[in-house]
Amino acid sequence: MVKNIMLVRKALYDTVIIGGGAVGASIAYHLALKCPDHKIAVVERDLKYTKASCMLSAGGIRQQFNLPENILMSCYSANFLHNVHESLAIPGEDAPDIQFHEHGYLMLSNTPAGDKVLVQNNKNQHDCGADWLHVTDQAGLAAKYPWLNTEDLSTGCYSTKNEGYFDPWAYVNALKNKSKMMGVDFIEAEVLGGEVETDAASGGLALRSLQIRSGEDTAVESIKGNTFVNCAGAWSNGIVSMLDKTSPSHIRGLPVEARKRCIFMFQCQDEDRRPPAETPLTVMPDGAYFRPEGRGGRYIAGVSPLQDNDPHHSEDVALDHINHELFEEVIWPSIATYVPAFEGVKVASSWAGFYEYNTLDQ
Repeated sequence: MVKNIMLVRKALYDTVIIGGGAVGASIAYHLALKCPDHKIAVVERDLKYTKASCMLSAGGIRQQFNLPENILMSCYSANFLHNVHESLAIPGEDAPDIQFHEHGYLMLSNTPAGDKVLVQNNKNQHDCGADWLHVTDQAGLAAKYPWLNTEDLSTGCYSTKNEGYFDPWAYVNALKNKSKMMGVDFIEAEVLGGEVETDAASGGLALRSLQIRSGEDTAVESIKGNTFVNCAGAWSNGIVSMLDKTSPSHIRGLPVEARKRCIFMFQCQDEDRRPPAETPLTVMPDGAYFRPEGRGGRYIAGVSPLQDNDPHHSEDVALDHINHELFEEVIWPSIATYVPAFEGVKVASSWAGFYEYNTLDQ
């Protein structure tokens, strides 16, 4: 393990990345790989990642999107995940193991409109080279997934590789450790504001430095850079708002809000009928999903709340409250309908994380 050491801050960085989660750490690694002489810093408020969105997620990866950009990026990501034991290896240490369970995704539909979407999406996916994604009908679903109640289902889309889930903690730490070995500075500090001025060349606004603080009892410091990358996820608009307050710049905000997503873990005792450990992450027609969590009949489940019950949150403290009614009233009725073995399950544990929600297009 690469040890955290006291950093000697550089007078000027080529690139400063705000946020050291999955996105920020990945940008740092790829930038250091392509530009080895680049001076790069990652400013992350909590390098333990206590409330980081990626660590509190289901850790899924899929190519079952409709937009080519999403499909192609995820195809690259799948290939990258397959090779992290080599690309993120550190000499003299054990190769990173991100626990990539390549069990796939299964998207289900029970309406003609839903069927049409799955079929059109699958065409887009194949056009992007993702020919491991396949559409099947009710009979195909019944034959392939005997644990599934297909009476109400008409179409499904499944994968034979490159989709599934992995350990976000192991993945982000592998990225971080490799990046540090390549010279990237990871600075644990909170962003308080920044210096924005008019760029002489373009006439637009340019961020020149950040005001950061490593702890409540420490002095405010300044970190200068030529380029700044906002990877603060659900808090990315908050970063922009801070800059607007500390500089008379009238910066346009970002349409990104923090929306809470709850995940529930449950145990299924019905050994004869329950889905096997190799079951794909399965998404019901109404959006509720579940996937196995290891072996022994453990599963996790979740759903995106309806829009009229999906408020924006401005404080981390919101994660301390889990909406158990969401499981009882939405998730459980859905998964028990399509997976009869889940009729008698009860929640064993739960947690919540933030999703960065784009208010322009959801």
